[in-house]
Amino acid sequence: MGKTSSTASPATAPARRSFARSLSHVFISLLLGPLAAFITAPLLARALGQDGRGELAAANAPVLFTTAVLTFGLGEAGTYFVARNRHENQALARRVLLLFAGLGLLAGLATWAASPMLAAGNEDLQAHLVVSALLTPPTFLVFGLRAVASGAHAFALQARESFVTNGLRLVVIAVLFAAGELTVFSAVLVMLLSPLAGGLVLLPVLRRLPSSGAVGPPRYRDLFGYGHRIWLGALSGIVLSRVDQLLMVPLSGEQELGLYAVAVSIGELPTVVAAGVRAVVFSADAADAEADAERSAARLQLLSRLTSTATAVVAVPLIAVLPWALPAVFGQDFERSLLPSAVLVLATVAGSAGSVAGSGLSARGRPGLRSLSMLFAAVANMAVFFAAVPHWGALGAALATLVGAWVAGTANVFWLRKAFGMPFAAFYGLRRSDVSLVLSTVRRRSGVNRAP
Repeated sequence: MGKTSSTASPATAPARRSFARSLSHVFISLLLGPLAAFITAPLLARALGQDGRGELAAANAPVLFTTAVLTFGLGEAGTYFVARNRHENQALARRVLLLFAGLGLLAGLATWAASPMLAAGNEDLQAHLVVSALLTPPTFLVFGLRAVASGAHAFALQARESFVTNGLRLVVIAVLFAAGELTVFSAVLVMLLSPLAGGLVLLPVLRRLPSSGAVGPPRYRDLFGYGHRIWLGALSGIVLSRVDQLLMVPLSGEQELGLYAVAVSIGELPTVVAAGVRAVVFSADAADAEADAERSAARLQLLSRLTSTATAVVAVPLIAVLPWALPAVFGQDFERSLLPSAVLVLATVAGSAGSVAGSGLSARGRPGLRSLSMLFAAVANMAVFFAAVPHWGALGAALATLVGAWVAGTANVFWLRKAFGMPFAAFYGLRRSDVSLVLSTVRRRSGVNRAP
């Protein structure tokens, strides 16, 4: 019985691709979002101006905020339980989607009720926030599908979903810009509707899941039991990444938020490296951390080192070209986004190794420790945010993000050392063996040493 329950047949188990191939698919899916944002950011900036760009960011902020705050960590819980492949995964997926549907409705109502306060007297912005509230419930369902797809290792499907979402967003915004019809309202519709179109691509994953398993689907309280330990980290994480755009209009106005939104579109580019590694590490380690702990730990440390190095390699030339590229691409009105952009790029480098380490904590069943790291970081972030934003606007928000990223990443590595005995220094720096491994992998995959 024990052997049978722990080994799923090829017909019923989610397909396990190679780690490298999974990583490449996740990189593709995560790269397309920041790339599309970077390409469309100059169009939005030139068509909408500083105030209009700020209104667009403020209208999108509630969806981004509520998908973290009001999901109670259920996305990570769904990924975790599906990846373990011990349950009736079709029934598990239905439970996850049902929970997301109910929470999405709650989030939409909350956004509608808070719209007068968030708009700060701006009637046009309040109308855009109402549109955001109406489209929040289906957006939650897409997030639920993404969680299930990630747990099923359907990374190729996620790459196609990202291509549809971001490709549609890019094409429609470009067409509207060329036709002179790119307004705040049309941009809001494009930003909120494109993920729903992309989410349709993920539906086939529900049919691929096994309908039987060693045990029945986890109870709702089991999902919430894992999720609530993630939730504290999600709440803290949303403070680090989303609440700034939610609160900047009341604190410093639409113009500063417009400048900051441009900086965020630039600062997100290096995050693709860390986000891609983090997603695959969580799914893979959840499946085999117990079975091969030593190998899993070595892989986690290696990927943390490579991730921090890769983000630095991307960040240095990016910062170097900003002084001339930013005003040339976005226009002179957004020249003041230069310093915030550079600070946000540095924030990615500062927290990259620790972000991968945080996924290692969650995959090893210790999401509560990761949540503590995020809580410490959120406290530090908010202290800097409220002190700096009223005086420095976009730059103050970027400095708060830098402080929070460093605190969160460092704390994650500390917990891995304390709970699992992993050396602190093993997560930082680049070894000669790391370079040799990367070069040999590239040669092998490119066929350089392949016999004729």
